[in-house]
Amino acid sequence: MAPAKVRVPVVAGLTRQRVHDRLGSVWVHGLGLVVAPAGSGKTTLLASFAAGSPDPVAWYRAESRDESEGALLQHLEAAFAAVLPGVSRGWTSVEAASRALEQVAAGRILLVIDDLHVLESSSAERALERFIDYLPPSLAVLIGSRTQPGFNLSRRRVSGGLLEIGPDDLRFRSWEVERLFRDFYEVAVGPEEVARLARRTEGWAAGLQLFHLATTGKSADERRRILAGLGSSSRMVREYLTRNVLAELAPELRSFLVNTCVLGVLSGPLCDRLLGRTDGARVLAELERRRVFTIALDDDGTYRYHEVLRSHLEGVLLEEQGDLAVRAANRRAGELLEAADALPEALVAYCRAEAWEAAERLVAREGRQLADGSAPWLDALPAATLRHDPWLVLAAARRHRAEGRWAEAVEAYQRAELGFGAAVSAQACRRERLAIVPWLEAAPGPSGDWSGRLRTVLGRDPLAAARDPLDAGQRTRQHLLHGLALLAGGRPAAALELLDPDAAGLDGEPAVAAATFLGRGAARLIAGDPAGSGDLEMGIARAELAGWGWLARVGRSLLGAATASAPSVPVPVDDGDAWTAGLGALLRGWLRPDEPAAFETLGHAAERFAGLGSPVLEAWASALRALVAARAQRLDTAEAIVLAEAAIRRGSVPEARLLIEEALALTDHERLDYHLARAVEIGRRTGLARPPSAAPPAETSPAWPVSALLDQTVRSKPGRGLAVPAQVAPGTVSVDLFAGFGLRIDGVEVDLAAVKPRARLVLHLLGLSGGSPVHREAFLAALWPDTDPETAGRLLHVAISSLRAVLEPGTGRGGAGLIRREGDAYRLGLPAGSEIDLVVFEALLAGAAASQANGDVEAAAEALRRALERYRGDLLPEDGPAEWLVEARDRARLAAVGAARSLAQMRLRAGDYPGAVQAGLRGLAVDRYDDALWRLLVEAHDRAGDRSAAHRARRGYEQMLTDLGIDPLAEPILVPPPGDFGPGAVATRI
Repeated sequence: MAPAKVRVPVVAGLTRQRVHDRLGSVWVHGLGLVVAPAGSGKTTLLASFAAGSPDPVAWYRAESRDESEGALLQHLEAAFAAVLPGVSRGWTSVEAASRALEQVAAGRILLVIDDLHVLESSSAERALERFIDYLPPSLAVLIGSRTQPGFNLSRRRVSGGLLEIGPDDLRFRSWEVERLFRDFYEVAVGPEEVARLARRTEGWAAGLQLFHLATTGKSADERRRILAGLGSSSRMVREYLTRNVLAELAPELRSFLVNTCVLGVLSGPLCDRLLGRTDGARVLAELERRRVFTIALDDDGTYRYHEVLRSHLEGVLLEEQGDLAVRAANRRAGELLEAADALPEALVAYCRAEAWEAAERLVAREGRQLADGSAPWLDALPAATLRHDPWLVLAAARRHRAEGRWAEAVEAYQRAELGFGAAVSAQACRRERLAIVPWLEAAPGPSGDWSGRLRTVLGRDPLAAARDPLDAGQRTRQHLLHGLALLAGGRPAAALELLDPDAAGLDGEPAVAAATFLGRGAARLIAGDPAGSGDLEMGIARAELAGWGWLARVGRSLLGAATASAPSVPVPVDDGDAWTAGLGALLRGWLRPDEPAAFETLGHAAERFAGLGSPVLEAWASALRALVAARAQRLDTAEAIVLAEAAIRRGSVPEARLLIEEALALTDHERLDYHLARAVEIGRRTGLARPPSAAPPAETSPAWPVSALLDQTVRSKPGRGLAVPAQVAPGTVSVDLFAGFGLRIDGVEVDLAAVKPRARLVLHLLGLSGGSPVHREAFLAALWPDTDPETAGRLLHVAISSLRAVLEPGTGRGGAGLIRREGDAYRLGLPAGSEIDLVVFEALLAGAAASQANGDVEAAAEALRRALERYRGDLLPEDGPAEWLVEARDRARLAAVGAARSLAQMRLRAGDYPGAVQAGLRGLAVDRYDDALWRLLVEAHDRAGDRSAAHRARRGYEQMLTDLGIDPLAEPILVPPPGDFGPGAVATRI
């Protein structure tokens, strides 16, 4: 007997805790079965589990010559004797073996049997079942096999005595593929390649290893070529499947596999019609029982072949029957699949048969149905066909959208719109296209679509969006939107209440379900719950199943941040998918702020978020970077804190001050207790899990000039990178948006009378963006919504040209003038010292919030007073109720009212009653229906002793109530607390 048969083999592989944890429950069940096709990683899993077991493990690898009961007992005796020296020998029956083990089984013992399928239907298999039945309770058994053993498994299932691990459990998830290549093979594989490799191999362990062997030392182009041909043209895969799968099958089963590989989905009737037989259902069931890469799709007898095997079988069919016969078989398969209403599979079959007329007929008749979903069949269609049929173009656009290729998606949506013409489907294309546009802009405008609103949440003040009322008609999407808004605003505990997959009813919207799991996973990790990784895994799986590759990439990036080992160099932010990599770097920085490369990685992420137009995420990355710097006692800590403070003000995410207070506690020794107390308070209020506190620097450390630099920052960098100048200097540009548009260059008012109205609106949009780029699609959606994209694009070009002729007549084409083009976007090129009144207004409000948070009430009051001076009236009143303007206008108006209310309260508390009166009157000039302002005005007059003015204020208040149809004698409404003056503040109304 070969000793290797009864010795745990030494294996090398990636430890997947997900599967190991399931194996650990074998002690509860008594018997565990790991049944999967060849190359699924059964032996590696069992050997790894056995090697890590603290209990004795007896190992036996079966061979076909062990089919007698005597041979089985001989090998089991040797296996146990190797780990239980006191066990009696000479086992002649199952009963004798059981007695021998009863005598020595003082503790837990594990028996592992590998390759049991070779003993199928033998006396050894029957004896093994009896042996397992007679074993003492302290002994558990794990079996690895390619087929289900002939045991009475139903009895064990009912009694809870069976642990079953199947092919899907062993399948490598995409994030495990990424870890396999990164941590085990030590090969850098990009996210797109990971997704394609996981999809192409369907997580088959042998396929992944064979791909690694075939691509070692190869260029990126060669790797892509090998990946594309995995299965059909890979020599290693062909040899493996031929020797380990097809060669072990009876000729009948092998022939059935080869001849039915042209069917994308299989059933008994389909196979019977294709092959002219009557036992297709029986053969499919047998193949599935044998785990010959045959996957059951439901309980009604529908199957499919594993993609790697199907591709290999296609090559075998071509070798055996020739090209003409294969094309005829695919044509026949297409007809059968179409009749069975398996339309995507039928289309693929027609394309493989090169039956283009049949494919075009199917698309023309069933285009709407085919365009829904992730459309993997697009890869089978020729480029010419894809370009001309609008349904196929729409399907391609949706696939680009799902994969995160948004620029390509917008272009495809535009072509689909043109192709549909005046049909209703063109409007659907337009709606879906406009939902993508905000993600292409650094400063997106208002959007009614939920994904566009999510993009706005990442811009600034996410908690304002979380306060919007829920729409009962879009419950799942609104829960997701509000949950992510709370998470971005630093409220993970509150976010978890909305990101609840069990309560959200997610069955109808796969993308929303996936995003909900991903958001929940991130929130749990940020709140200190490591179980969030499980939610991320579930989200990735759902995204991949639904064909949403971009969401899956986001999930893998987040999961990698939670599970990957520490890097010695900064984690790069991938230019191809900056959102994904940036989110991963941000979560990694939160979970592991003490990694050596964290400072540089978070700096890269902050820069990228700034470029993407996401001040919210930039603020979190910058704040984390400041904390990392403080912990490492870096010399540039003060600068990092200054930059983080400015970013927090730009993004209106005050909860990120938790990290700043942590950093200040490490650098501002005199106020250590104060900063720690503030950090604890923020953590208690928000549910944020504070990073572990590092010890403060030694008392002998040099003082950090944090306070002075913070003061300097409040004055010089209040928001969006634009300073608040005391006066307009020569060479600068001033843009007024409040109370009407105005433009001054070098202090001289620009006469815009000659500019046409639509071109003037383009200029207004540029000013409203605050100097950030405005994407071409945003202009088209706002100003030419009912014009076809090509015509609208020409009109935009004409408008830009006319503006340049007026504003910068001496600037050549492509020069750095006032209106600058950046790819498909335009922005105002504002020289240093320039200002836009809206930007200054928002910066002053952010500065007031920061001053009040720091306890400097006077500085906060001064900032509020200056902000109210800037608010001279509604934003761009000449543009009326334009859809692109209404939200910004309302937001500014409410912020001004909130600022007036807070300033009045501050002045009252300081005893400055005239100042309180002035603030109240200023706010009522903006909104005369604000209840709190009327009360404050009355109180200010009363405290000042001006009874006549107080009486007039009361009469005005009563008249306002009467105008609203409210009894002035009704119970009064409480005045809201101070501090409600941010850009998202909402006035209290009756």
